Amino acid sequence: MILRILLPLLFAAGTASAVPFSPDPLRISTPALKVLNTDKDVAIPFTVSGAPARVTFLVYTRRESYYLKAQRSGHLGWHYVNRIDTCIYVSPPMDCETGNHTMTWDFQGVPGGTSAGVPYNGYVYYFWGYDASSPEKRATRFISPRRFAGASIRMFDPDGVAIANPIIMDGLTSSFIYDTPVQVTRNRWTLGDDPEDITLLQTITYQTESDACRIVYDFGDFYTLSRRPGEYIIRKYYWVPNGEAVLRTEWGNDGEAAYPGPEWEFLPQFGGLSSNGEDRIYFPNIRPVGDGHEIPDVDVGIAEVDMKDGSLLRTMPLTGWFGPPDAVHSPHFAEYRDGMLWVSSPASCLVQMVDPLVEDDTRFLRWENRYGDGTWDKAGEPDHDAWACHGSDAPPNPGNLTVGTHHFSLFPATGLEAASFGGFGPDGTGLGYFPLPGLADGEVYGLKVVDHGSQLDGIYYSGTTTDGDSAGVWYRGYDCAEGRFTGFFEHLHPSEVVDPRAGEVLRPGTQYTVTWRLSSGHVNIEFSSDGGATWTAITDTTKTYYYSMRWTVPAVHSDRCLIRASDLIFPEETATSDFFTIESPLSASDAAPAPFALRPNTPNPFNPSTTLSFTLPTPGTVSLTVY
Repeated sequence: MILRILLPLLFAAGTASAVPFSPDPLRISTPALKVLNTDKDVAIPFTVSGAPARVTFLVYTRRESYYLKAQRSGHLGWHYVNRIDTCIYVSPPMDCETGNHTMTWDFQGVPGGTSAGVPYNGYVYYFWGYDASSPEKRATRFISPRRFAGASIRMFDPDGVAIANPIIMDGLTSSFIYDTPVQVTRNRWTLGDDPEDITLLQTITYQTESDACRIVYDFGDFYTLSRRPGEYIIRKYYWVPNGEAVLRTEWGNDGEAAYPGPEWEFLPQFGGLSSNGEDRIYFPNIRPVGDGHEIPDVDVGIAEVDMKDGSLLRTMPLTGWFGPPDAVHSPHFAEYRDGMLWVSSPASCLVQMVDPLVEDDTRFLRWENRYGDGTWDKAGEPDHDAWACHGSDAPPNPGNLTVGTHHFSLFPATGLEAASFGGFGPDGTGLGYFPLPGLADGEVYGLKVVDHGSQLDGIYYSGTTTDGDSAGVWYRGYDCAEGRFTGFFEHLHPSEVVDPRAGEVLRPGTQYTVTWRLSSGHVNIEFSSDGGATWTAITDTTKTYYYSMRWTVPAVHSDRCLIRASDLIFPEETATSDFFTIESPLSASDAAPAPFALRPNTPNPFNPSTTLSFTLPTPGTVSLTVY
């Protein structure tokens, strides 16, 4: 049946006079390394190609994240940073034509200026920019603006390798809960296809009584988030192109998995599921506590689910971090990138980056941007004496957050003087708002970044143009370049592996966060259980890892374990941990026997056969009866 559906599509696409979408991407480049004198301003060359760019120059501390702990700054402490390198300088935007340019920095933002010298670790700098002047280009005509607001773009396969043509999975205009099932239609579009050829749009339909705006697509399968009283439900389906989805009954419990939730009806308005693209799904998890109110008090968090079987791995609590504890201000979406989660809500002025790999509260929240700096929220007035949120009915009405390379995060902004988007730096520093020429005033809805190193890299956004055209998704060039400054004495403060630490004891099979201090995100992390005699790589060098990675502790028993970190961009930067130990909490003879358990049969329903699995606490005779 699948072939009968696919073949006509392939024939139609092959015979039409297709005009592929192939923009000339914006590229910004800069030297990777520059040694600084301390007695004069520094000139940094950079090059813009492919399209003109509005460029912002930023300077950050370098390899100081481990020492920067739980600090607040700004009016009412709006800016919180914890174990993350922080911004010391942001330039005004610069409009640059294609060609070579120079940025001169006079050490503004550094206490003492040039006389303070360069710290041993130097600085990281970024040239961050987008095409603010060229006419917009249509990437596809067939995904509506409001559905693009809840869309997701898949750029990497499950092994973390970039795919040539990213895939857009559209969202719903908002989440819904009904008394009876309704038919839902979702759309899939491959970037690079002819944006005017409707035969290239794939659709899928399925029946459900409730559905969150955003789904997770997994190359042939997809996952949805629904609600029942007291439960959240994730369902796994097989994607049948232009057909009806097939429930994956071998997954979870007959195709679905249930998780504790509130009795009252709630689904995140513009959010839903997010994924690390490999083996984890995340979604906002809200549970009622205390007595009922007009808006009940709740525990808020982010649930982490195993994609393989639907099991709930844990719920990361956010009540202590995430502002007013009610359903309105609870996080509605979670965006994953490079081992981190960005969480927020269209009704809240809070934006946070959290580390889902750690369970230690002192390291969980990495940065937070509260009301007060004017990005994502209204600018705080000097006479404000308490934190407050303007709510979702006031500009800039953020609807979603997207995260790009180097952890710059962007969001669409409506209700301002011109259609625009806002941005945050890698530590949550507000960059302000930027116009999207060609869109009508206040008419931008969804905004996503593609930056996986292909011709299709750029900003994709939806909205109504000044001539009234709102059909589809638009494209604009976008890029970010990274370099570093170093002092003459950098070798006095070398790279290091921060975690695991000397003498630490890890347990096989547990999840652990390996943390290091290197310059770039392109690294090779290796493990040795024999004191360094042999090494095994535990990272994929095609991926980007900033500062940390999730590691499943292997089943070895040794007190001479080591982790080695090597920077692939700056090969002189290599660090090895001190010795740590991996040991089992119980020997095999001490381990408690597992209880008898009969697991659900798979497949179910079945024809003509099924598999029944069970476990025994001790060897013995088993009788199995089927009625």
